[in-house]
Amino acid sequence: MVDKHGLSVGDQIVLAILGGGPEGEAWTISGIVFTPYSSFSGAGPPAVPSDASIFATFEDARAIGGFVGFSNFYVRYTDFPTAKEQADAFYASIAQETPYVPVFNYIDDPAESFFISQVAAITDIMSALGIIAMVVSGFLVVNIINSIVGEQRRQIGVMKSLGATRWDNFIIYIGIALAYGVIGTIPGVVLGAYFGSMMAQGLDHTASTFVDGFSVSNSGIIVGVVMGLAVPVAPAIVPVFLGTRVTILEAMTDVGISANFHRGLIARAINALPLPTNTKQAFSHVSRKKGRLVLTWLTLTLAFGAFMGIFGLFASTNKEFSNIFDAVGFDAVVVPDERQDLDTLSALISDGVDGIETIHPGVGLSVELQGYVSTQFDTGQLNMKGV
Repeated sequence: MVDKHGLSVGDQIVLAILGGGPEGEAWTISGIVFTPYSSFSGAGPPAVPSDASIFATFEDARAIGGFVGFSNFYVRYTDFPTAKEQADAFYASIAQETPYVPVFNYIDDPAESFFISQVAAITDIMSALGIIAMVVSGFLVVNIINSIVGEQRRQIGVMKSLGATRWDNFIIYIGIALAYGVIGTIPGVVLGAYFGSMMAQGLDHTASTFVDGFSVSNSGIIVGVVMGLAVPVAPAIVPVFLGTRVTILEAMTDVGISANFHRGLIARAINALPLPTNTKQAFSHVSRKKGRLVLTWLTLTLAFGAFMGIFGLFASTNKEFSNIFDAVGFDAVVVPDERQDLDTLSALISDGVDGIETIHPGVGLSVELQGYVSTQFDTGQLNMKGV
C-alpha cells in the first residue's frame, strides 16, 4: 500500500469511523510494516490485498471498525502431526469454553503450504529450462571438440611421433574443453547470481513474501560451477577418445578427403540440384562431415523443440486461466457479517456505486462428511459454494 499510494511515516490518512460523522477522522501513520505470512483457506472472507492493508492496535482498530470480538484465530503447534491430532479437541474447546462458534477450520502443513508448492512449481520450470540449456550446450561442445580434433589429426600424429602417448593427447584436448568451461562458467555464474536475485525479487509476490536486496545462494553457486565445468568435459570425452586413436601413418597421409568422396548418394543428389556452383560446393562441404551435420541438426531441433514446448505450455496455461476468470467474471466480493435481503442490498450497492454491471449472490459453507478425508486440506470437511 505504501508503494501504491506513495505513503510514508508522518503522513495522515482520513478514515471513516463507524458511527461517526461523514467527514471522517485524520490518523497519522506511525510506522511501516510488512507481513509476509498468509494462510490459504479456500473459504471464508477473502484475504485483504497487501496494497489495501492498514495495521493498527486492537484498541484503535475496534474504535475505527466498531467490532467487539475477533474473526480469526491462528494457532501454531510444535509440529504438524500434533496439530492434526489435537485439532478436533481445539475446535471443541473453542465452541464449548468461549463465546465463539467455529464456522470453518483449516489445517496447513507449513512444510507443504500452498505458497511453497507454488514456488516449487516455478523452480521446477526454471530447472527444466536450465537442464535443457545444458543438454543443448553439451551437443554444441561435442560438435566443437569434434571439429577441433578432426582438423588437428596431423598435429596429433606429429605429437605421437615425438613420443607423446594417446593419454597425453587425450589430456590436452580434454583440457581445451575444460578451458571452454572455465571461460563460460566465470561470467555465467556471476551474471546468473545477479539476475537470479533480480528474478527472485520479481517473483516474491507469488509467495506472499518479500526479497530485499541482493542475495547469493551458496548451493546455487556450487551447482553452477560444477555444471559449468562438467558439461563441457563430459560430452567431449567420446570425440576426444575417438580422435586421439589415430595412428602416425594415418595422420601423416590424411589429406582431409576420403577416397569415396563425392561418390555417395547424397553427393550425387547435390550435384543434380539446379543450383549455382558456389551453392553446390557449400552443400558438398557440409555433407562431407555427416556426423557433424547430424549432430548440429539434433542440437537445433532439440533447442527449437524445447523453446516451442515451453512457449506452448505457458500459452496454454495462460489461456486456461483467462477462460476460468472470464467465466467467473467478477471484480469485487462483498461478504456481509449478518444476513441481508438480496434486493435491498443490491439496490443499495447499485445506487451508491457507479459502474456496476451485474450483482450475483452466492453462499459458501463447510460441511463434514463421515468417513471423508480431504487430500488437499487434511480435514474431514468439504467446502460447498452455491450461486
